[in-house]
Amino acid sequence: MKVLREVFLIVVILLAVACVANANIHNVPEDFETVQAAIDACEAEDTVIVHPGEYVGTLTVPNQILTIGSLILTTGNNAYIDSTILDGGMNNNPVVTFTNVNRASLLTGFTITGGGGVYGAGVLCEASSPTLSYLKIINNAAGMRGGAINLRNGSNATVEHVVMNGNSAPMGGGLGIEASSPTISYCLIANNTGRNQGGGVYVNRGEPAFSNITFYNNQCGQGSSLHFLGNNLSITNSISWNNQGADFYAMMGRISLDYSAVEGGRGAMSGGNPVYGDNNIVDNPQFVNADAGDFHIQEGSPCIDAGDPDSPEDPDGTRADMGMFPFNQVFPTPIITVSQDEIDFGNVLFADGAEAVITISNEGDAELIVTSIAIEGEFYTTAFEEELIIEPGNSHEQLVAFNPQQEGELLATLTITSNDEENPEIQVSFAGIGVE
Repeated sequence: MKVLREVFLIVVILLAVACVANANIHNVPEDFETVQAAIDACEAEDTVIVHPGEYVGTLTVPNQILTIGSLILTTGNNAYIDSTILDGGMNNNPVVTFTNVNRASLLTGFTITGGGGVYGAGVLCEASSPTLSYLKIINNAAGMRGGAINLRNGSNATVEHVVMNGNSAPMGGGLGIEASSPTISYCLIANNTGRNQGGGVYVNRGEPAFSNITFYNNQCGQGSSLHFLGNNLSITNSISWNNQGADFYAMMGRISLDYSAVEGGRGAMSGGNPVYGDNNIVDNPQFVNADAGDFHIQEGSPCIDAGDPDSPEDPDGTRADMGMFPFNQVFPTPIITVSQDEIDFGNVLFADGAEAVITISNEGDAELIVTSIAIEGEFYTTAFEEELIIEPGNSHEQLVAFNPQQEGELLATLTITSNDEENPEIQVSFAGIGVE
């Protein structure tokens, strides 16, 4: 969870910079009914924020710098990945298509499903190198390559913290790469099917780099985890387990594999000129519950602190682990965030009143216990139980009402007290003008 917090802080900062630069923010469905309509209205460096819901249809992203995300952008709450769904409707096209888009563009915080087409049923990048982060790309089917994602013709994208689960294609059930050299890190590639080559990943030319990948239960006769046709490809700090067929197959070129847990060891690599490093292990990674989709590693896993010592440290400050999810070796802590720190109701008639909702989220890895929600100031009311417990990754919506009974500007402060030691009290400011 600490990884999420750190990265999302960066995302929020980038969003704030965009605001300072007078870029526009388009909300869906508040400003535009569809995501594509919001994208079409964008100018360079604009941001599209998509609120929770299921949005059916396919998206085309133009060749300009854009940020497209769920409320994960403003809250850092990864629960919005599950609640904000882009559904292609199985209409034989990719759900999201990037064409000639550069590295400064970002797609983050969605579940992407129901895609089709020939290449990249979930996300297709054609000569595009955006950042794809914090996505779940599930149950898509491509007619040729890349059931979840296809990166083609110089698409040197950054793909990080992405789940590719239950997708299919003849080549690259999860991920297809053609003449591109992307960076793939902290991803889960599981339960994908490549009918011909590459159950998890198919690479045809290019020199991609993979790190902290969990390959699990992918199916294909030639490279259940990965099929390679190219020059050089590197895999580090990864786990390849319970895949159906030879895990890593090189028709041509060299796959270098090190600091990884591989079921079957050296025998899992075939074809080409494989380089099986001395730092690989064959011990069971000890997932929490792979059958239920929980690929975190347990305490005592041989994958803990077994990654490349020259890799960046895990968020807990220890040596890199293997697989997508680092094991947190420090005492778990709650982290409180709120959706907004100030709200202005504007002019409100005595007879009407107004309401606002504050979302309180727990971005830590321990229970967040809210012991008090108090408000100071006239004409604001809010209800609160004696104690509120928010589990890691979850959130709570707190209603605040403004019912003015006198004219003029009125102010109030909402104070939230919790067991977050770094932020034991968080305040939200309210303002409004009573109109008789």
